[in-house]
Amino acid sequence: EGQASLLRGSETEAVVPGMEIKMGDILKTGDAGAVGLIFSDDTVIAMGPRTELAVEDYLFEPVEGKLSFIAKILRGTISYLSGQIAKLSPESVKLVTPAATIGVRGTHVLIKVD
Repeated sequence: EGQASLLRGSETEAVVPGMEIKMGDILKTGDAGAVGLIFSDDTVIAMGPRTELAVEDYLFEPVEGKLSFIAKILRGTISYLSGQIAKLSPESVKLVTPAATIGVRGTHVLIKVD
């Protein structure tokens, strides 16, 4: 909804519904932008206006025991609802802000970074 872009390497593109998000991507919303992300482990992130989020690590291979979710909130507001990674391996989930790292233990949180 509204203006949203994705930075992948040195390329910037508009965010569109159904777009695949990859490790290392940075998502940004504009003044009236909002983005909803649903990851393959059912983690849900909602980004509000003027928000910037980096997907630093994401790995969901439960059969092999490879689980990791690390997202860095650079600015703005996000709502996070934990998925399967937090249920199977809570220590593998981290939400990083400029001032703190939040460990997740299967929960729903709202984070605002000025």
